[in-house]
Amino acid sequence: STGNPSSSSEDEELPGRDREGYICAVCLDVYFSPYMCHPCSHVFCEPCLRTLAKNCPTNTPCPLCRTTITHVFFQK
Repeated sequence: STGNPSSSSEDEELPGRDREGYICAVCLDVYFSPYMCHPCSHVFCEPCLRTLAKNCPTNTPCPLCRTTITHVFFQK
């Protein structure tokens, strides 16, 4: 214990094990404005999805499973 009653480092950095579920497979960083793809339910950053859609405007494939993305939904 550091004796610091309100340590902000807990909010700023997640332990490596806990971060794994919050990493975008495209940019390999913590999700920024995460969106879930349907029908596969994989989650990516909004800027990463925009780049994918720009490169392949019709029939955009999920970068993880190659399923065609039909809809995206914002994740809170």
